[in-house]
Amino acid sequence: MADAHPQRWTEAMLKALEPHEHDFQEFKGTGWVVDADGSLADHFLITLSKQVSAFANGAGGRIFLGIDDHGEIDGGVPIDLKGGGTRAWLEDIVPQVVDPPLQQCNVFEVGPDGPGSGVRPRHAVYIIDISPSDRAPHQSKDHRYYLRIAGKSRPMGHVHIQDVLRRTRHPQIAVSRLGPYGAPELDFSDPRGPQAFIQFRVFLGNNSRRLATHVGIELLLPRPFAGSEVRRRMQAAEESHYSQTPGLVTFFRYHPMPIFPSQEIYAVSVWTCVHSRNLSLLRSGAALGWVIYADDASPVRGQRELRSFQVVQQAIEWVGARTTQPTSPIRAAGHAPRAPRAPRAPRAPRAPSPEPSARLLLRRPDDWHLHLRDGALLHAVAPWSAQAFGRALVMPNLVPPITSVAGARAYQQRIEDALPPSSGFSPRMACYLTDDTDPDELAEGHAAGVWHAAKLYPAHATTNAGHGVTDLERIGGVLERMAEIGLPLCVHGEVVDPAIDVFDRETAFLEGVLEPLLAKLPRLRVVIEHATTAAAVALVRRHDPGRIAATITPHHLWWNRNAIFAGGLRPHAYCLPLLKRESDRRALVEAATSGDPRFFAGTDSAPHSRDRKERDHGCAGVFCAPSALPAYAQIFEGAGALDQLEAFVSLNGGAFYGLPPAAEQIALVRGPWEVPATVEVEGSPPLSVFLGGQLLGWRIDGT
Repeated sequence: MADAHPQRWTEAMLKALEPHEHDFQEFKGTGWVVDADGSLADHFLITLSKQVSAFANGAGGRIFLGIDDHGEIDGGVPIDLKGGGTRAWLEDIVPQVVDPPLQQCNVFEVGPDGPGSGVRPRHAVYIIDISPSDRAPHQSKDHRYYLRIAGKSRPMGHVHIQDVLRRTRHPQIAVSRLGPYGAPELDFSDPRGPQAFIQFRVFLGNNSRRLATHVGIELLLPRPFAGSEVRRRMQAAEESHYSQTPGLVTFFRYHPMPIFPSQEIYAVSVWTCVHSRNLSLLRSGAALGWVIYADDASPVRGQRELRSFQVVQQAIEWVGARTTQPTSPIRAAGHAPRAPRAPRAPRAPRAPSPEPSARLLLRRPDDWHLHLRDGALLHAVAPWSAQAFGRALVMPNLVPPITSVAGARAYQQRIEDALPPSSGFSPRMACYLTDDTDPDELAEGHAAGVWHAAKLYPAHATTNAGHGVTDLERIGGVLERMAEIGLPLCVHGEVVDPAIDVFDRETAFLEGVLEPLLAKLPRLRVVIEHATTAAAVALVRRHDPGRIAATITPHHLWWNRNAIFAGGLRPHAYCLPLLKRESDRRALVEAATSGDPRFFAGTDSAPHSRDRKERDHGCAGVFCAPSALPAYAQIFEGAGALDQLEAFVSLNGGAFYGLPPAAEQIALVRGPWEVPATVEVEGSPPLSVFLGGQLLGWRIDGT
């Protein structure tokens, strides 16, 4: 379609439509949907099937129900045509009226818009928005294939069908994103002059409906930009091999995994070096080139001028302006933190050069996944969260769990009693779902403003999950009611099958549990809590903002799974879901720092006393409340994305939960700050703090 896909429709937008049908627009009056007695018309489903087939097989389009052939609103379709509402019913049936079913379509509802509205009370106009389909051709219920031709849905001939089938014979892999990763690393150590090392990250996307089984990419750098230090860095990363030809250095990587249709994957990183001897080449158009190989498809070639990146322009200015050499090299924090080497404990990335006057103002952040526990532990940890965060979604896995409105109100009061006077911290409550949760009680608690979300713990998946859900079928009615009232479902996304490798349990949950649930309940809003894998990032990005989101913890951004075993078993790096591979950590960093509103802060700060961590069958959890916000800031600075920090910690989560940003601000100050090693708890051993005893480059003003 030539126009954009709006996320909301109004009656004014309907009245502004072109008053005639065309290849992307079909009007169907209310009489096409319902008979005179208000029942569903006998021919509706098969006729709808033809229209859906036609749009999906072509370039997409919209079907308007409740607008006559002249483009006039005729009063609208009853909103309760089917149980659960007409919109929900359409969302369920539209993808299924063709074969194969549609993977994506949207249904919008426009009700009466005040006095004089063309829509009658308890009626609405429905817009079915269909995108062109990678799975075409789609067969209608009458066993024929349709296409939009001259503004009409007409049966496809053999030539049309063959044309659709030929659209993609081979996978179509392209560079989906290419950009700098982290800040430049500035180096004065070369006697020939200053140098700026810049790392670029390349992502590939499969734009076809064909699986790409074997994918490789070559990156071509002019030799003056790929000297010995660049080649050393590339070799150290162990991602690619290189060869040299006259004037060029070629780096090659074979991607070890298939790339599915519509999937985007991280492909490779490449370093370049800007120095005084290649400035003229940059100004004359030196480029980073690439060649992509995918199965039997023709190689895909492309390039981009290096000077088109702002970071390269900055490096050109810096190199050109520097004429003196300081006493020691300057190195920006260009890397996200790496896993530590034995036998030292996990360490922070090198802090930026201290600039005590530098301040970063943020609207007070939110923590959308927080464990505060109870009793003395609650009194010890709550002030640390209140110091950095203004609102938090508090997890309900106490003993016994928080399953009732009365229990939630009592726990909320205990939290408020544990806070410093006038802290302004606002705890938001989540309901612990069990096999016996009552949909009506859940809905009543939501209507009363008690429940802001409901938490799904698969039974025995994590700490205090013994009362969790044993089978989603047991809470089918609960989930349907949540979809109806708009109450978000927060999931601990792991299966508990002992046959599944513990490092694969999140991916198995996403594929085997969450994807089918999202397909079954298109209106259910879901948060993947403490996402740990690239697969979780990819799943979130396959869905529209507002439908699904993910929280990301500071420790999953900071560590990969090597941190658990560095120099011996490190119980304070043990959490559930477990830390994952370096490639997963990088995917999480990219998602968090990208500005994508579907990702936001949830610290999963989970305090356990030292004796409960450092023993056989020790508890899972990282207590990160004291250091979470400075750690987030350092991660974002290392990724060159400090300008996105406020969105991640202060804006995105509130928007998903329907809350305005905080009016209050908080200041982060650049400069060395030593994280407290422990937090004392009355009558109990102390708590070990995430990154305790290490220096970070940011602190909360006043600490």
